Amino acid sequence: MPNQRLTLANINQQNQQFWLEQSELLRRRIQDTTLRDIAMADLSAKAAMMVPVRSRKSLEQALSHTEKSLSIFQRNFSRKGGKAAKIDGLQGVILEIVRDTPHINTQRLLQKIRKMAKGGHPVVLKVDQKCELLVDQTEQIHFKNGEMEKTARVSGMKDRLSRAKKILSR
Repeated sequence: MPNQRLTLANINQQNQQFWLEQSELLRRRIQDTTLRDIAMADLSAKAAMMVPVRSRKSLEQALSHTEKSLSIFQRNFSRKGGKAAKIDGLQGVILEIVRDTPHINTQRLLQKIRKMAKGGHPVVLKVDQKCELLVDQTEQIHFKNGEMEKTARVSGMKDRLSRAKKILSR
């Protein structure tokens, strides 16, 4: 249309086309109850804060902003949906121990894991001793997760134990 001469007829036609599209968009957005409710809550909040009418959003603007916000929310929510929590090698060993002795405490669990490491367990490789470490180092459990060697803090054992008990109680 840039090459067309601007005549009143062309301007009226463009205007009519624009408002037909906007009317359809408004109708579709209002029919979406979630979108409508959030937009109305936004408008009501502005009214409750006594924002001058000339500074408030129009219904169309509120619906448009709400639609964009919902789109962002849904996109980010969907990304999280595909990520299931995976159990690493150490957590698998802890689950086995808790299955055998359900009322085990953190100290007994750590003793069993140390015993496994000394016995050449295929997953639990080594548990650091406090006397071997420097002052600023923390005790770690060295284990295999698939083909990779990983470490976990000994201080995190109580969380791993409670997670295992929670999984088994389901």
